[in-house]
Amino acid sequence: MIFNQSDPAETWGPWSQSTSDAERRRGVLVLRTLCSIIVGRQSPLWKALFRAYAAPDDAAGARGLALLEAAHEVERLPALTRRNLISSYAGNMLLSDEHRAPRKGRPAGRYRKAEPKGAAA
Repeated sequence: MIFNQSDPAETWGPWSQSTSDAERRRGVLVLRTLCSIIVGRQSPLWKALFRAYAAPDDAAGARGLALLEAAHEVERLPALTRRNLISSYAGNMLLSDEHRAPRKGRPAGRYRKAEPKGAAA
């Protein structure tokens, strides 16, 4: 359950207490975008996340209430939909550049291309 703030395993995304304001705003934007795809723009969850994102920076109370409503709506989602939403969110937020697998091959633009075989110089 998202409302239990005492257990760190149950806090994720914009509801986490250790999240900075900028990261929380980014998390709300990503979650809102995923909600528009997974559950649709007419769902109460998308509307609550929209209000949380649209709240001005000095209106932490309004953002907090909208996030509380969004947390309640996440809990109301069917289990499979909720799992898809959380999994997609984690894939977008947790895979930053340092967590990605290194690319194979030469970096683009650092080396000249080899001459094609059989080309006369």
